[in-house]
Amino acid sequence: MTIQPEVLIEFQDIVLAIKHAELRRFEAVYAGLKDKFFGSHLNQLDILKREAAAVCAEIVVSKWLGLKLALRINTFHQEADLGDDIEVRCVVDPKRELVIRPNDNYGRRFVLVHIGKNKGKIIGWIWGYEGMIDDYKANPNGKGEAWFVPQSRLYGMDSFKQCKKGEQ
Repeated sequence: MTIQPEVLIEFQDIVLAIKHAELRRFEAVYAGLKDKFFGSHLNQLDILKREAAAVCAEIVVSKWLGLKLALRINTFHQEADLGDDIEVRCVVDPKRELVIRPNDNYGRRFVLVHIGKNKGKIIGWIWGYEGMIDDYKANPNGKGEAWFVPQSRLYGMDSFKQCKKGEQ
């Protein structure tokens, strides 16, 4: 049976997410980075909301796995979001795919989390190298190719904890 755990997002998690999202945005702007994937159609407040949702997703996964929350700033793909090899991806639309970008580390595990009003639902996970296949490659907004892994291709979280590199 495939499990998709739901984790409560508490008030203090939201406060932490907002503060950390502000720090991440400040660092990105200070470093002169442009986020071509969020798109120029979004204003800074909308980008901040998306970043806060992404931080909430990291909080959800860390709570479920019982891992120390890292909330890294200014690492820009050099370090994993959690632990040594866990990248967390967030969607607010429960039907969206897990997105892997060309500058992501293919040897890491990618976890997809849907963020709702007061909870996060962990949809599933996949190894980067399993998701970076031609079948999933697309450029839907004309701003660069990425891999859009359908939720139906993700492993359930019941297989995550006991998984070792190279296994599902």
